Amino acid sequence: MERFQGTSINSLLTNFETPEGREPVAIGMDGMGKGMVWINGQSIGRHWLSYLSPLGKPTQSEYHIPRSFLKPKGNLLVILEEEAVSPDKVAILNVNRDTVCSIITENHPPNIKEFSSKKKELKPTSANLIPEAIIKCPNKKTILAVEFASFGDPTGFCGGFIMGKCHAPATKKIVEQV
Repeated sequence: MERFQGTSINSLLTNFETPEGREPVAIGMDGMGKGMVWINGQSIGRHWLSYLSPLGKPTQSEYHIPRSFLKPKGNLLVILEEEAVSPDKVAILNVNRDTVCSIITENHPPNIKEFSSKKKELKPTSANLIPEAIIKCPNKKTILAVEFASFGDPTGFCGGFIMGKCHAPATKKIVEQV
């Protein structure tokens, strides 16, 4: 990457080829801090890896690049960076967005589809307003597996949930059947 330094802001420029395939494309921003990203003159927004979650990790490290922004070759990447960085860790990659996580508790509000708007007021359309998750696959996709399901008090995060002290053992089987 070519680097242009100003007073406190760095501009990083490079060219790259579009990854093969039809999967979604993202830019992995490991090593970066806080700034903006452009692909072929189109903004994909701000990045802020120096803002850490309670787990001590960036809240986001990969940023989606719409395929419509890309050319087959010679794509121009411009990164405006506000902090000291390691741009050698930045990578353009295909990503898998097929894993879905959902957390629902009795304290979550019911689905917005259970309401209608009349005269600028939301009115329930059902007497049974309960929280629920609705998973719908896009064309030519199917649900292959349910990796975790718990009716209880699990802890953790997407991809790393752990059963809690309270758990209904049949939960995963019931979710798989539905």
